Parts: sequence; structure tokens; C-alpha cells
Amino acid sequence: FPSHDKVEGTPEFTWPKNKRHEACNVNYMDRTMEIAGYDVKGEKGELYFSQTEEKYAKQLRRKYKGKFLIMWVLAGSSFHKVYPYAEYVAKYILSRHEDVMIFTVGDAMTKLLEWEHPRTKNMSDIWSIRKTMLMTKHVDLVIGPETGVLNAASCFDTPKIIFLSHSSTENLTKYWTNTDAIEPNVYCHPCHKLIYTLDACPLEPGIKAPICTSKIPWRQVAGSIEKTYSDWKEKRWGHPIVTGKQIGRAHV
Repeated sequence: FPSHDKVEGTPEFTWPKNKRHEACNVNYMDRTMEIAGYDVKGEKGELYFSQTEEKYAKQLRRKYKGKFLIMWVLAGSSFHKVYPYAEYVAKYILSRHEDVMIFTVGDAMTKLLEWEHPRTKNMSDIWSIRKTMLMTKHVDLVIGPETGVLNAASCFDTPKIIFLSHSSTENLTKYWTNTDAIEPNVYCHPCHKLIYTLDACPLEPGIKAPICTSKIPWRQVAGSIEKTYSDWKEKRWGHPIVTGKQIGRAHV
């Protein structure tokens, strides 16, 4: 399809950025509906679950009653879909708020990115993809790169923080609700590419991670989490959180 990102190994992958942007900077859902023959725009995805699945989710919520539940999606399908400072930010937030609980999710390979903490539940390769998608409806915040689970979360009003890399807000999050779409301030974004080898992506010296992920400041991510947490706290208790603390150096 003309709106899809250009895959490494195809001739289109080497197009100049402006040519790729002109061809690709359309909303994925709008273009999908157009190709399917529907003259509608502005649609979001929909997901439906069984009564048994909904019962499981509600039981889990009861188990962690009073906790601010974060689902952290650790990785997507390509190198530019991993945020290298996830553990740092997560432990910083956990150090500030005793009522925060984090579920890390992903596949078997993603287990390499998980960390240990008393209030982090490592569910990579434990929750199925369907159960993970179910829980995007029931947690208080979903964080992650532009990948399938974040697309699942877009079906619901659950607050979301998404790290954009190859896609623009026009492409992906234009119609999403309660979403902080963080765009990296780098020359190559949005590249409209799917990259599978590190040699094909500009890297941050030292950590050898794509600059579109490594250049997202950890303080920006932490600040977005803090805002969502404060909104949740205000809704729950009827007043905003005033800690008097600035986001600074983490003690992890």
C-alpha cells in the first residue's frame, strides 16, 4: 500500500526523506478504510472480550485495589521500538510513589529488558497477547513504542504514553484519546521506515541505540507519567497531588 512504511531491503527504503514523507504521511486507519472501500475518516479500532476475560481483569484490579497500575510495553518489532531508559524511568517513578505498580509485557526476547523490583510484575512471555490487550482496557496507564499493544490500547480511553519513531502523529495517534505521543527531536523523524539492522539507523554513540529513541529525554517521560498519576490521584481522592518535588536525579 502506498501509505505503508518502507521496509528495509526494498528500493523505496532509500527514497529521500521528503519523498517518503509525501507518500507515507497519511493516517493509517483512514487509509485502511479507504482501501477497504469505506468513505469514512476518524475511526478508531475496537476490541471485544469474553465475560470470562473481563472477570479475570476485574479480579486482578481487585487484587491491586488502590494501586496505580502501569503496563509498560518494552519492545516492538524493530530496533527503533525500544526505549533504552525504561528501567531508569520506571524505578524513578516507583521510588516516588508507593502506590504505583508496573506490569512489564512482551514476548520471550523481551524478558531480557525486564528489571527486578518488589512492585514490578514481569509478565513478558507469561501473559498471552490477547490477555495483554485485554489489560490495556483495565490498567491506569499504558506506556510503550508504536507497536501492536499500543494499537490495542487505542481502542479504549485508557491514558497512553507512546514513543513515536518511524511514524508521525498524523500516521498513528491522530484519533486516539488520552494520549501523549512523544516525538523525538531528531532530523530523521518521522522516517517512515521499518528498520531491522542497526547499520541502517542513526545511532547514539555509547549506547548504540537509535537516536529516535535515545534522544527522548527521560525527564519528559517521567513528567508525563507524573501528570497522569496526579490526574488519577485527583479523580480518586478529590484533590491534586502536591509533593513539592521536582523531577531530578533518580535514586534507584
